[in-house]
Amino acid sequence: MVVAERLLPIDLPLLSAGAPLPHVFADEERLLIAYLVNSPDPSFDGTNPRSVSATSEGETVAILAVAPYVALQFGPPNDEALSGHRLYNLVCDHIPRSKSSIRRGLLPWKKPTGFTRAT
Repeated sequence: MVVAERLLPIDLPLLSAGAPLPHVFADEERLLIAYLVNSPDPSFDGTNPRSVSATSEGETVAILAVAPYVALQFGPPNDEALSGHRLYNLVCDHIPRSKSSIRRGLLPWKKPTGFTRAT
């Protein structure tokens, strides 16, 4: 019997826009994903960037625990392959994509992959 895949929304804090420093811990029974949470500094004007590292103090960390889990795959597909992902139609139709960006032609090693979205 084939079971249709489905996605359930979970409310997670946004990742830090600068350096989320994700960490993954896993064993046979449980998966933990930790990352720095986005905490915008109202005084930041774009001219005074700060460095953040794993030893920085005062940062908020989100920890997602999943148990049991079946598999973990790092990272989403790149923008050229995103529409070919098997879960694309469930959640990704709202993501804007540029199909005619002038930059695509400027990067000869960044050719679109062979993935196409099933219709």
